[in-house]
Amino acid sequence: MTSFNLGTYFGHLYPSEEFLLVASAERLFRIDPDGALKWRSEELGIDGVIVDRVSDQGIEGSGEWDPPGGWRPFRISVESGKPL
Repeated sequence: MTSFNLGTYFGHLYPSEEFLLVASAERLFRIDPDGALKWRSEELGIDGVIVDRVSDQGIEGSGEWDPPGGWRPFRISVESGKPL
């Protein structure tokens, strides 16, 4: 069994055929099919991260920075998790 420290609460799973994205309150984590952690994003929010779209051009979503309702959009690389 593999486990990862999310640093805060678990938010949501976003599965694809190529990888699994795990959202916490602050970040996204990319898990490859072999169970290895490929990357951990920078902070994308402080009280929730939501993924709206995943494509070859990037991962788009929003993070809540000023609860309640203070959501800001983000776009990060699928390959590195770095901001685009």
